[in-house]
Amino acid sequence: ASQSSIGPTSDDANATSAFDMTSPAPPSSEGSNYLFSVSHNPWARASTRVRNLSVATRASQSTNGLTAEEQVLDTRAVAKWIGATALQWLLMCGALGGLQFVTNQMTVVCSGVVASTGPKVLVGLFFAFCSLRSRVFSPLDNSRPKQADEGKAIQERKRPSWMPPPLAFPIIWTTIAVLRTVSSVIVWEACGRELLVVPLVAMCLHLSIGDTWNTINNVERRLGTAVLGVGCVWLSVIGVDYLY
Repeated sequence: ASQSSIGPTSDDANATSAFDMTSPAPPSSEGSNYLFSVSHNPWARASTRVRNLSVATRASQSTNGLTAEEQVLDTRAVAKWIGATALQWLLMCGALGGLQFVTNQMTVVCSGVVASTGPKVLVGLFFAFCSLRSRVFSPLDNSRPKQADEGKAIQERKRPSWMPPPLAFPIIWTTIAVLRTVSSVIVWEACGRELLVVPLVAMCLHLSIGDTWNTINNVERRLGTAVLGVGCVWLSVIGVDYLY
């Protein structure tokens, strides 16, 4: 091919400019030496692409709200979440201790069916309440998302195709609450009717972590942090399942 049959393009001009600033001038002879000219030199084209990429990267960094150096960990928020989780857990453990005192008194004062069945009913009611309303022990705003708002949330976020419809979630959580209640009563009886035992205390910790995660995800809408937080929720689930 000759220069007359293949004219220079805009890319060739850019490559020539890049080559001139990075490499010595190419041979100027015609004929076969044209294969090594600037417009067909792969190193010149690569240099142009790298230069353009660096400019685009700098422009992207300058238009973003924060650079990597300006992003800082919100230590106050982290401390708030950890402190609220710990406080809720302690309050729930205190409630377990109070319920333990009441059930012990029932077995001493009462007799017959009341002494044997009464404590079981109270323990069942307590865990049923905690399974549905454990957030009353939390100092954070633990408002749950409303079903009417789920449609908008689904449109705002990318959801997997297998996600159940919003109507299914109340049914799912009601089923979970029943299973939590029944299994906790079984564990309570298996532990000699003691409430301040490791499995039941771990259940209270799991509920506390879940409530804090709800605040992060649904109230404060820190979705990136919620991804990490849901890992803590799952670890607590695995721990409680193992202990139960």
